[in-house]
Amino acid sequence: MLMKTKIVVDSAASLYELEGVDFACVPLKIITDHEEYHDDGTLDAVGMATTLRTYKGRTSTSCPNVSDWLAAYGDADEVYAITITGTLSGSYNAAQLAAEEYQQDHSGKRVFVLDSLSTGPEQTLLAEHLRDLLAQGMEFDDVCEEMLRYHKHTHLLFSLESLANLARNGRVKPAVAAVARMLGIRVIGQASEGGELDVLCKTRGEHGALERIVLELKERGYTNGKVNISHCGNPAAAERLKHMIEAVFEGAQVAVSECGGLCSYYAELGGLLVGYLALLIIEPSGAWKAITAVMKSFFNYPGRLMLKYFGQTLARTVPLLMCALSVLFAYKVGMFNIGVAGQYVAGACGCLYAA
Repeated sequence: MLMKTKIVVDSAASLYELEGVDFACVPLKIITDHEEYHDDGTLDAVGMATTLRTYKGRTSTSCPNVSDWLAAYGDADEVYAITITGTLSGSYNAAQLAAEEYQQDHSGKRVFVLDSLSTGPEQTLLAEHLRDLLAQGMEFDDVCEEMLRYHKHTHLLFSLESLANLARNGRVKPAVAAVARMLGIRVIGQASEGGELDVLCKTRGEHGALERIVLELKERGYTNGKVNISHCGNPAAAERLKHMIEAVFEGAQVAVSECGGLCSYYAELGGLLVGYLALLIIEPSGAWKAITAVMKSFFNYPGRLMLKYFGQTLARTVPLLMCALSVLFAYKVGMFNIGVAGQYVAGACGCLYAA
């Protein structure tokens, strides 16, 4: 019997349709003293952000409840849910409670709930990868394990013109928002490993913000994987950032989309959210095992040969290690365009002179 599978996200993902799979999006709400906005895919997110920009009253957001999640699960045999960060929203807890109730009421059916520890385009990356895994016919447990592994390599950066709504809802300190507004400063930040919004740096001007995002991508291990850029009423900046990423990272796969209601509320007009995939093929946990295997291999040779090959390995490795350190130093001081080959040649010349 063919199992019925379904992917469910909350609307913080700004993803309302997903081709090739049974899919549902559970809406969050943006609430003011006079109006309630349902982030269901039909909302004019830019129009809402424009209205709220001059609104002086109280605003807040409301996450889906357990009943909303249960309705979205439908009658699927296997459900995969991806939520906005549980650190800043109750959506994850509601989805988890719904999963427990769903499995109790439907014996044999299974639900996997993944806390994205993020929002927007990073959630989209997760949902798209999940769809690809289901298309391959993978088993439920294997899909869950792979999603947890994949999630370790997805990240979120953001550039905001205003922090007003974040400050109103306790996401950032009001003093930080006030200073940024007065000085016309753009804030560059990230979703932390704990699912909080961390400010990385502040820049003046849109071009400086875009350059800083590219630099942050390099520093955080992005090479040429997927990048999803979401914008709130700022398509020109999103396209500029796309072209900058494609120019710096050969083979980059960059997609641009509009923020949905919830992301537009927090990003505000002009804001950018950048979800990206970094260092997918590198597993640091296996580094020591690899180093140990290399060291043990020398003992397969008799006395003098062992010393000879060990010496040759050191002679060839040390320049590479020094190059790595030089590049790391260049990244830290912001000179990420300095070539590795040039540093290698300059180092070789210095060594020959000193010798």
